Amino acid sequence: MAIQILLGDLDGKVLAELTADVGPVSWQLNKPGKMKLTLPKPIPFKIGYRILVRFDNGLPDWGGTVELPWTETPGTIEATCLGIENALLYRRTRKNRNFYSAPVGAIFQAVILEAQTYQSLGINLGHIWNGGGSHSPRYHFKPVLDVLQKSVCTMEACDFAFIPKLAGGKITFTGELYFQRGVDKTSSVVLLEDHLNDVVMKWNGPLVNNFAAVGNGSTWGDERQVSIQEDSASVNEYGLREDSGAYTGVTYSTTLETHAKTILKQRAFPSRKVSFDAANLAPSSFSSYDIGDIVRLSLPSFDYDASVRLLAREFDPGTGKCALVVEEPTESVPTSVPDEDVE
Repeated sequence: MAIQILLGDLDGKVLAELTADVGPVSWQLNKPGKMKLTLPKPIPFKIGYRILVRFDNGLPDWGGTVELPWTETPGTIEATCLGIENALLYRRTRKNRNFYSAPVGAIFQAVILEAQTYQSLGINLGHIWNGGGSHSPRYHFKPVLDVLQKSVCTMEACDFAFIPKLAGGKITFTGELYFQRGVDKTSSVVLLEDHLNDVVMKWNGPLVNNFAAVGNGSTWGDERQVSIQEDSASVNEYGLREDSGAYTGVTYSTTLETHAKTILKQRAFPSRKVSFDAANLAPSSFSSYDIGDIVRLSLPSFDYDASVRLLAREFDPGTGKCALVVEEPTESVPTSVPDEDVE
């Protein structure tokens, strides 16, 4: 198996092709991936330099930046590389960055472009999902990655990705926002137990079947809206399990109802997360699926055959192992009413 490692400067201009030992390489849904590089001294790069890694075994390209920590020996440096999403932790919104009745796609687009006003990260915009409800958040010096993970993907159950590219001798990234990342490939991609090793299945909670979504208000009088939703099938199966959540700035009862129903869809029944090492074999070769895709998982020894969604993958070039984490998918439902979220 061949691996190509391209090094770009702070502007993404390719400077060199590196010869290095590549540690485990990971890709994650809505989170930065990670990689280790071990190189002989003197090292040719600096913090923030861009990295593009290409594989010939069907795995997708990996792109990010050189980051800390580094581990130094008399003859080598082991450097950490993180997906470009991590660089958005070090770009922030301005004070009083307000949005009014905007879809999350418009918020995503604005904060990515504004984060690169003074210095580009090489992120261009691609597909932007502009569905869902209208939102009015307010940000004050908030890290852009937090905006994406804790606001955009909370107001709507959506996904984002930054796809690495090589064009015109520069390493760049295409930022995309999806209603749900990935494709349903259950009819064509099957992860067979005979092709898997070290299978571990975990049942996850918390289990909640009665949820109170609490809206904005200065007192606990009638002006504070509350929506309480219940999943009766879960109550009958597991007994009553209650929880609540406060939604600062939300005043519409219909919005609170949507939030409560979304929580129940995610928590009313246990979810199963499965981890294992996968082989590069049909009908599930490495090139046949990617992060976010829904595939079929067949585990006869667990009496399990179901659709699962790929949350993360990690490839170790040293051993050839490719570890996957998959989870039973939950239905994503966009909000259909405006709210007044303030953050």
